[in-house]
Amino acid sequence: MNLLHGIEYEKIGYYVEYMVNGKYYGSINIEEKDRETVGYCGRQYHIATEDIVFSNKKRIKKGMKYYTHLYPLCGRSNFNPKNIKTL
Repeated sequence: MNLLHGIEYEKIGYYVEYMVNGKYYGSINIEEKDRETVGYCGRQYHIATEDIVFSNKKRIKKGMKYYTHLYPLCGRSNFNPKNIKTL
Protein backbone atom coordinates (compact mmCIF):
# COMPACT_ATOMS: atom_id res chain seq x y z
CA MET A 1 0.00 0.00 0.00
CA ASN A 2 1.15 3.53 -0.74
CA LEU A 3 -0.01 6.85 0.68
CA LEU A 4 -1.25 9.62 -1.64
CA HIS A 5 -2.83 12.78 -0.18
CA GLY A 6 -3.48 10.93 3.07
CA ILE A 7 -5.37 8.07 1.39
CA GLU A 8 -3.86 4.61 1.11
CA TYR A 9 -4.16 2.90 -2.25
CA GLU A 10 -3.04 -0.32 -3.84
CA LYS A 11 -0.11 0.02 -6.27
CA ILE A 12 -0.74 -1.99 -9.43
CA GLY A 13 2.25 -0.86 -11.49
CA TYR A 14 3.55 2.19 -13.33
CA TYR A 15 3.21 3.84 -16.71
CA VAL A 16 5.74 5.78 -18.76
CA GLU A 17 4.54 8.75 -20.83
CA TYR A 18 6.42 9.53 -24.05
CA MET A 19 6.56 13.19 -25.13
CA VAL A 20 8.06 14.92 -28.19
CA ASN A 21 8.37 18.72 -28.20
CA GLY A 22 5.82 19.00 -25.38
CA LYS A 23 3.23 16.82 -27.16
CA TYR A 24 1.96 13.53 -25.79
CA TYR A 25 2.69 10.59 -28.10
CA GLY A 26 1.69 7.62 -25.97
CA SER A 27 2.41 5.56 -22.88
CA ILE A 28 3.34 2.04 -21.85
CA ASN A 29 2.59 0.13 -18.66
CA ILE A 30 5.43 -1.44 -16.69
CA GLU A 31 5.52 -3.59 -13.53
CA GLU A 32 8.49 -2.02 -11.72
CA LYS A 33 9.93 1.48 -11.53
CA ASP A 34 12.68 2.18 -14.06
CA ARG A 35 13.91 5.24 -12.11
CA GLU A 36 13.81 6.52 -8.53
CA THR A 37 11.97 9.82 -9.09
CA VAL A 38 8.41 9.78 -10.43
CA GLY A 39 6.56 12.60 -12.18
CA TYR A 40 7.96 15.71 -13.83
CA CYS A 41 11.12 15.74 -11.71
CA GLY A 42 12.01 12.27 -12.97
CA ARG A 43 12.03 13.37 -16.63
CA GLN A 44 14.55 11.52 -18.80
CA TYR A 45 15.69 12.54 -22.28
CA HIS A 46 16.36 9.97 -25.00
CA ILE A 47 17.07 9.57 -28.70
CA ALA A 48 15.11 6.73 -30.33
CA THR A 49 17.35 3.89 -31.50
CA GLU A 50 14.41 2.29 -33.33
CA ASP A 51 10.85 3.24 -34.24
CA ILE A 52 8.44 3.28 -31.27
CA VAL A 53 4.80 2.70 -32.24
CA PHE A 54 1.97 3.22 -29.73
CA SER A 55 -1.55 1.79 -29.67
CA ASN A 56 -2.95 5.21 -30.67
CA LYS A 57 -1.05 4.84 -34.01
CA LYS A 58 1.44 7.61 -33.16
CA ARG A 59 5.07 6.86 -33.90
CA ILE A 60 8.42 8.13 -32.65
CA LYS A 61 10.83 7.57 -35.53
CA LYS A 62 14.39 6.37 -35.19
CA GLY A 63 16.72 9.28 -34.36
CA MET A 64 14.00 11.56 -32.89
CA LYS A 65 14.55 13.20 -29.50
CA TYR A 66 11.91 12.45 -26.89
CA TYR A 67 11.51 12.47 -23.12
CA THR A 68 9.64 10.33 -20.64
CA HIS A 69 7.86 10.70 -17.28
CA LEU A 70 7.08 7.85 -14.90
CA TYR A 71 3.79 7.78 -12.95
CA PRO A 72 2.24 5.19 -10.59
CA LEU A 73 -0.92 3.32 -11.52
CA CYS A 74 -3.21 3.41 -8.50
CA GLY A 75 -5.64 0.63 -7.72
CA ARG A 76 -8.45 0.48 -5.22
CA SER A 77 -8.23 2.82 -2.22
CA ASN A 78 -9.31 1.96 1.29
CA PHE A 79 -10.86 5.41 1.76
CA ASN A 80 -14.01 5.38 3.87
CA PRO A 81 -15.70 8.75 4.55
CA LYS A 82 -17.22 7.32 7.77
CA ASN A 83 -13.71 7.17 9.27
CA ILE A 84 -13.04 10.92 8.89
CA LYS A 85 -12.87 12.80 12.18
CA THR A 86 -13.46 16.55 12.30
CA LEU A 87 -11.66 18.85 14.70
